[in-house]
Amino acid sequence: VLRGEKSLLHDNNALLVVDGVIISNRGRTADAFDANNSTAALNQIDFGNSGNDINPDDIESVTVLNGPAAAALYGSIGANGAIMITTKSGQSRTNLKKKMEVTYKATYTLSNILKFPDFQNKYGQGNIYDGIADDRRENFSWGLPFDGQLRPWGQIIGDSQRVKPYSAMPNNVKDFFNNAHTLENYASVAGGTDRSSYFLSISALNNTGVVPNTFYNKYSVSFNGTTKLTSKLYSSINFNYINSYSRVEGGGQSLGSVYDNVLETARDIPITELKDLNNIFNAMTYTDAQGIQRYGDYGAYTRNPCWVAQNFDNREKTDRILGDFSIGYKSGNIDVVDRLGVDVSSDRAFYEQPKYNAIGFDPLYDGIPQSNA
Repeated sequence: VLRGEKSLLHDNNALLVVDGVIISNRGRTADAFDANNSTAALNQIDFGNSGNDINPDDIESVTVLNGPAAAALYGSIGANGAIMITTKSGQSRTNLKKKMEVTYKATYTLSNILKFPDFQNKYGQGNIYDGIADDRRENFSWGLPFDGQLRPWGQIIGDSQRVKPYSAMPNNVKDFFNNAHTLENYASVAGGTDRSSYFLSISALNNTGVVPNTFYNKYSVSFNGTTKLTSKLYSSINFNYINSYSRVEGGGQSLGSVYDNVLETARDIPITELKDLNNIFNAMTYTDAQGIQRYGDYGAYTRNPCWVAQNFDNREKTDRILGDFSIGYKSGNIDVVDRLGVDVSSDRAFYEQPKYNAIGFDPLYDGIPQSNA
């Protein structure tokens, strides 16, 4: 989006033009995969934008046109502006005297979340407004002030219950997230003669995200070739194949929203102790000896965010081909080009959600089931 939103009802994305060919720049949310919008409940799952398919290492130059300038070239579809990308070719190598130029680059990036919201660390789990200051079921931190005294928390299962100090966990939210790791490998070969040139590149990007179990992998192959057929006639071809595969977390306040369930964790609940999903006190779908499905997690009104991150599985696979073939005639200041371009993609989204209807172990939790039927 260039210079703010221009419409409340329609697409605000800028036009994306690569080597003279208009390509798709749509978002990859759930409603983008469903014309009937029957998956509207999933539209807070964002797989990014198809513009991400362009490999930054293959870009030679970028020109940004505002709305009027883009509309003058492309009509109404350019009303939101245009981003014009020129990719590398054999003619763009650093030393044209060299018959071949080989490039290899490897990049590793370690990243984490820079800024979190400010949280209060004075009051803990409970809800004094409902008359139960130390309610073990609550996700609200509307209880009594912290006093550091040992206090039971969570459900009573059999004859066991957890105990911890009634103290703030200042890094509670931060401790949930991972450091993200990204490894990029890129190699290219460029060369040519005074009449023709070529450029070939391959790249691989592998990322694990800050949210547990998320990842993004992208592989691409790009080729560009140009040749002078005569002193005035020339032709060129571009080809780019992209394969990507990702898993992302749900957003908003849906059942599968990881961040929502993290934020709703009471300030004294240690999130790191919720990560062991084999522990019955962290379970969300445990089947007992009588065949009854139960949950052992402390929260009656939210779900264990570690369980949500593992079991609400949102994945997207893309195979995409971008390319064009052009033939042109150039004489003096006259340059006439006829270009044929293609943008073909196969996008497949997979949404897996657990179906469950569980009741608590503890009688205090009676009448408050956890359900996604």
